[in-house]
Amino acid sequence: MITRAVITALVLSVLLSGCLLTRLYAFKQQFCDYHSNFSFSTQDEFRITLSHPLLRDKDVIWLAGAEPSQVQAEDQQKRMQWVVDKVLSAESVADPAFDQLIIAMDFVADDDDFLLQELVMDQRFVYVVSPALMDRHADNVCHSSWLVLGRSGEIDLSDADLSNQPNRQEVMDYLGQPTAATDSGPDQSPSMLFEYRLRGNNSKGRQYSFEFWHDAKSGELLRSTTTSIRFSSTTDFVKKKTWIQVK
Repeated sequence: MITRAVITALVLSVLLSGCLLTRLYAFKQQFCDYHSNFSFSTQDEFRITLSHPLLRDKDVIWLAGAEPSQVQAEDQQKRMQWVVDKVLSAESVADPAFDQLIIAMDFVADDDDFLLQELVMDQRFVYVVSPALMDRHADNVCHSSWLVLGRSGEIDLSDADLSNQPNRQEVMDYLGQPTAATDSGPDQSPSMLFEYRLRGNNSKGRQYSFEFWHDAKSGELLRSTTTSIRFSSTTDFVKKKTWIQVK
């Protein structure tokens, strides 16, 4: 599920930053048995519940690269919500059903801190990355030794089942119109870029994006790239490798 991808990206980004090592190492170890430490619900929305909360609200704000769009606090609970809007061409008409994504995080009070307990995301994220790929990423987080400040990491997916990836039309069915698209050429495959910007954040440059390359004839997904303010990752489905870089 893409939800697992988000969790994986979250922990990778934090671990590579080299800060808060004791707490973050404990969070990393939860991925060694993430089926017990994380529960998933895919009813009306993607909801991940952390059985043993460790990350603080300040950690999550750093990972997001910006303050939340909205904060609700009451007694022993806090919800932070980030809204991201798709970057569209001038001639495109925005459709909130496709061009706006909401990510909410629920925190529970722990002494003077608030700890991340649940992550709630748009259900469309499930169509971006397969469960098999996310299972392998979570396993890699558990066993990785290359998670060091300023270094990129490579994940070998040679024994992972990467079948049933979304074709070009399926991606558009769930994510809507792309920000930009290219046709196939002599030395390239057709690509689609879905770029998003965090509402209320005016920093320059690309903030969040998904980009997909499909085979022009078969429609098979060849490569995908995910970019955020803090990290980027590229998965090559032909070479069966993923590369992760923290900015």
